Amino acid sequence: MKRLFVLLLVFAAGAYAAAAYLLGGQAREQYFSLLKEHERSGLVSLTNQSYERGFLASRAATLVEVAVPGAEQGGGDAAAAKTVRFTLRHELRHGPMPDLFHGFSFDTALATMESVVEPGDPGDDVGKLFAEIPELAQSRSTLRVGFSGEIKGDLTVPAFERNGGGGERLTWGGLTLNVVHEPMTGVLRGDFTLPGLSLAEDRDRVGLDGLTGSFDLVEALPFVYVGRVDSAVASINMTQPGAESVLVTDLRLSSESSCEGNLAGFLQKLDIARVEYGGGAFGPLSCDIEARNLDALALSEFQSRLRLLAGASGVDADALAAQVGELYVTLFGKLLAGKPELRISRLRLGTPRGDLTGSLQVRSDAPAGQAAVNPLLLLPYVVAEAELTAAEELLVGLLGLDVRREEPAASDDAVDLLARQRFRDQIEPLLARGFLTRDGANITGRASLSQGRLTVNGQTMPLF
Repeated sequence: MKRLFVLLLVFAAGAYAAAAYLLGGQAREQYFSLLKEHERSGLVSLTNQSYERGFLASRAATLVEVAVPGAEQGGGDAAAAKTVRFTLRHELRHGPMPDLFHGFSFDTALATMESVVEPGDPGDDVGKLFAEIPELAQSRSTLRVGFSGEIKGDLTVPAFERNGGGGERLTWGGLTLNVVHEPMTGVLRGDFTLPGLSLAEDRDRVGLDGLTGSFDLVEALPFVYVGRVDSAVASINMTQPGAESVLVTDLRLSSESSCEGNLAGFLQKLDIARVEYGGGAFGPLSCDIEARNLDALALSEFQSRLRLLAGASGVDADALAAQVGELYVTLFGKLLAGKPELRISRLRLGTPRGDLTGSLQVRSDAPAGQAAVNPLLLLPYVVAEAELTAAEELLVGLLGLDVRREEPAASDDAVDLLARQRFRDQIEPLLARGFLTRDGANITGRASLSQGRLTVNGQTMPLF
């Protein structure tokens, strides 16, 4: 019985080893397939440097080259781009249980690939960066390729702090990224976390704390992803001597997008709990931006051509900018042909002097190709409505900012007195003529544009 048991173990080990070796060939095919797919992706190109196939695991190296347009100095075509190079070194553990001897995991997969970054030349920019920040060498990426082609990946960049000359201090709180990609369905989902990032020099400081986010998208058309994206930032602060400091707390941004047939749309929501600026506090701030009837095929074509253009070699910065501008003009014309709509709602800013609220709706019925001729010819085809309401004291405060810039030595009472005088001189006449209306402590303005005619609070006004 013992002999039978030993033979069974030997048979199982041999079968597993044979399966691992056979799957190693599939892992190799998957590796080179991914390289071929992303061989030239925009400004990034990938090239295999080596591949050593083993029995239970293989090793590979990928050269990554990133073209930075206009980075070279000296002018002319020589200033077109600078290429940054580094190497990704991979260990590919073969299935069917690639992590059996790495964490004793019995999960099945085609392969698991762990990657680290190495500078190509110690004397180039990447090499100098790694020498100055050795923690970067501890960055790790893991990809698990399933039998159905599903890819699960994670990236970890460790935290570090560095002090430079002149009182400079760079603090990086680390980065974690988790991604799942399903090539068969086009699904792309994941989450990311950046605990903090700050750069300080003497009394200057720019910092970001608590950046988090998640996404759940699907590729509706090539390079056009729709779905949901959520992100949040705990705080953003900017401090500079001689200038007003800015502190933004609890910023949240979400986006819902979809694609039906050839038309795409999105709804983005922005919420900020508090903004501190110039010794005052504002908030909350909220706003919704919605777009409908966007030509999804035009967006897909634009993204595809932009990637090809970014990946082209021998193009100087000026020529690249001109070609990118042409792409945007073409995209603008095609989007207008789809009768797009834009809506801004839930616009609200709270201030100590009162609230500011508003809304905007814009729709275009321009015929195809009209935008490419002359944007002014679009006016007869644009239908728009806007409304803005502000507390009277808020308007006085805004006028006071202009007074303060003109009279920095004036007292607060003098600034307030001059601001109220300007309100009587500038705002009261508009109220008297009916271009603005007063509702209690609020001032409201309404405007609409239709068939090339502008109407303000029911009164038609010339555009030019």
